[in-house]
Amino acid sequence: MLGHMLIVAILSYLFSLEIDACPKRRANNYFTGLFHDLPEVLTKDIISPVKRAATGLDRFVKDFEREEMERRIYGPELIPKAWQPEMRMFTEEGFVSKVTIDSHVRHTTCCSTSMIWWRGGLAASSVSACLCGSARIEVTNTASV
Repeated sequence: MLGHMLIVAILSYLFSLEIDACPKRRANNYFTGLFHDLPEVLTKDIISPVKRAATGLDRFVKDFEREEMERRIYGPELIPKAWQPEMRMFTEEGFVSKVTIDSHVRHTTCCSTSMIWWRGGLAASSVSACLCGSARIEVTNTASV
């Protein structure tokens, strides 16, 4: 499992370079790839076809994984509190496009992300536009690996 997570992280980073993603997005894509299966280390992996075969099983497993991360990782503070919001974004819905604006996570599409960037006074011509100059907005993840 650890080899798989590292391969996903490296490929996410390389794909980020390919699309000329800003440094923050490259780092977020890498760490999302690296930690995306961390909850499964605690709960054991259930392959996607099995989760999709039973109605509601996928949601049940995701909820259980969140509870286990809370109980075994975040609760005892194995990860410092300051890192926990980012770790949650890396391990929960890791392949969903989202941005953090003023400490609030918003789910986006490519178009709405560009609009948010524009409203924030930033010139953005594409999803891979660099936002590193702004402390207000960070691209969390838009990669799909």
